Amino acid sequence: RTLIPLWQNWQFAENFTEQYIQPDCDETHFTEVQLPHTVKELPYHYFDEKIYQFESCYRKKFAAPSQLQGMRLFIDFDGVMCYAKVFINGQFAGEHKGGYVPFSVEITQYVEYGEAESNVLVVYVDSTERADIPPFGGMVDYLCYGGIYRDVTLRAVPHCHIESMYAHPVSVLTAEKSLQVDIAIEHSERTNQSIDISVALFDSRNRKRAELSRSLVVSVPLLSLSMIMDELTGLKLWTLEKPELYRVEVSLLEDGMVCDAVSTRIGFRTVEFTPEGFFLNGKLLKLRGL
Repeated sequence: RTLIPLWQNWQFAENFTEQYIQPDCDETHFTEVQLPHTVKELPYHYFDEKIYQFESCYRKKFAAPSQLQGMRLFIDFDGVMCYAKVFINGQFAGEHKGGYVPFSVEITQYVEYGEAESNVLVVYVDSTERADIPPFGGMVDYLCYGGIYRDVTLRAVPHCHIESMYAHPVSVLTAEKSLQVDIAIEHSERTNQSIDISVALFDSRNRKRAELSRSLVVSVPLLSLSMIMDELTGLKLWTLEKPELYRVEVSLLEDGMVCDAVSTRIGFRTVEFTPEGFFLNGKLLKLRGL
């Protein structure tokens, strides 16, 4: 997979009209901004919350290199507050409600390939409080502000790729620990394809501590499976004093060649709230704060 950051050289307007969607829109009244960005800079105290609650527009020109042809292309948004509609080269590509979670929009059928910045990404952002989007519609006492306030990335993946992965430790407080990795594989071109999946665990020094492989046939467009590593020894707990982290890497192979790979960091720990208090790794921990 290829990841291309789209953080720089955006154009921003504090309003929105339908003409902003068009690739040849006049941008002379737009302001150049970088991400992350807020629709309105505000003081720390004493301002009217309606100041930032309006519709706005972000525009970004980018290139889709020729070597990405034959792959599936997505725009990944890590956070847009609080409703977004996404357009590519004048075509509607997708929408998302809610400002707290990331979302992706596929743009494969809309892009133009080449080294020139011939593609125009337009994001309509509604930062008003809406009853159909949490946390509004009830009584709340905090502000949500507005804008594309996290990263944006162009992601290119093969047609057979890892759609998602989630790694979570099991039996953390025993000498022999386990690790369960839930994987979703998407294949948009063909089914009944033989693939191999490899899961590897690395420590903070990038030393491989364990590895597990599995062969299977993709018979449906989206396949979900779980792989469990057992009898993991010599692993350190994540604690406040020593927050030890490990890296889990999942690789997807077709015909013996790696076609996609993703990784994530994890810590081996347990957390639990009980009537007696909060417990980290089975030990009572006093929490102070608001």
